[in-house]
Amino acid sequence: MEIKENKNNLRNNIIRKTKGELLKCFNCGTCSAGCPVSQISNFNPRKILRKLILGINLDEDIMSCVTCFTCTARCPNGINIPKIIDVLKIQYNIEGIKNNNTKFNEAFLNTVEKNGRLYEVGMLLKYNMDTGNLFQDAEFGLPLMLKGKIGILPHKSKNAKAAKEIFRKVKEIDERE
Repeated sequence: MEIKENKNNLRNNIIRKTKGELLKCFNCGTCSAGCPVSQISNFNPRKILRKLILGINLDEDIMSCVTCFTCTARCPNGINIPKIIDVLKIQYNIEGIKNNNTKFNEAFLNTVEKNGRLYEVGMLLKYNMDTGNLFQDAEFGLPLMLKGKIGILPHKSKNAKAAKEIFRKVKEIDERE
């Protein structure tokens, strides 16, 4: 996964949007040592920050970050690393770079926007179609339906219009930036 934007522009954009958080990093590695995700994958917050600072191609899977804030809690400079990662995730989204995490998020948010609440079956169908795994986890659907845990048809929230309004306002703010 690589961001196509000029690396200096990306670095400057992150510095601006995070009010200089990136510039506080002196690359001690405490963030990576405490990161629970880095213990089970190749995700490395220190490496991501270093590459951003140096303007090197960013090919790490930033979508692995679970925003647990362990890195921020352990950072001696109190850098809000999840905020930096969130800015990168937004940039990925703008550039149309997608992986299964972004496809899942889109499917989830799509059903919440339409119904005012999660519609599990619709979300899973959209996600499975987008990822090409049409029957992934299909064996769990029928038992959950039979136990009344999920419904076949969506149930709209009484506040579905309010949810749509929230999504509209967020899109309006995104368009301004």
